[in-house]
This record gives sequence, structure tokens and C-alpha cells, in this order.
Amino acid sequence: MPDITIIVKPAFDRRGRRQHDRFDAYLRETGELICRATRQPLLDGSRVLLSRGYDPADRICMVWPHKPEVVAMTAVIGKAAQFDVMGEKFVRRKATKPDAPDQHRITLPEDAPAK
Repeated sequence: MPDITIIVKPAFDRRGRRQHDRFDAYLRETGELICRATRQPLLDGSRVLLSRGYDPADRICMVWPHKPEVVAMTAVIGKAAQFDVMGEKFVRRKATKPDAPDQHRITLPEDAPAK
């Protein structure tokens, strides 16, 4: 089971102001932004990685940019993708329609549907 590491950084709005309690998640290996302005970067990052075809048995590790050698959180991608945070508790994520777009996924030009 290889570990996939995400680096979590504070999120900022268009004016450069810090968005309270929100974070951007980047893949350590590529530096690619996978989640923008999320309150639960490990869980939302797991869902994005699953949608990209990563193995649900792989582990995802979350680190901060100022201490990348210290793992802040870790989980199995398939398990983490099943949960959300509500208050101080983890709750099972409600099923969404298969056609519903993932609100945390960033659409890149190459991902845009063909016209």
C-alpha cells in the first residue's frame, strides 16, 4: 500500500484575505491542487483521488508545508471518502446522484466536456 501525501495550506480569497477554517490541498508528488478552500482536506482529497482512479486501499497522509516530515493525519482513501465532518464528529456521507458534479473538484481545461 503506497502512501499518497497531500500538503495542506491555508486558503485565500481573490483579494488575498485568509479564508477562515478553509484549506487548499496539493499532491506532494506533483504539486497539483486537488481541493480548493475546503474545511476537510483529507476527506475531500480522498474523494478526488478515488474519482481519478486511485486504489481505495492506498493510504492518504496529510502534512503541513512548514513541517512536511510530520504526518498530521492519515487514513485509507476508500474509508476516508465515506465520511464528512459535522461539528466535532465524523458522519457517514450521504449518497449523491452519480451525475452530480463533485463540488470540490477543480475542472481543468482538459477535463472540460467536448462540445
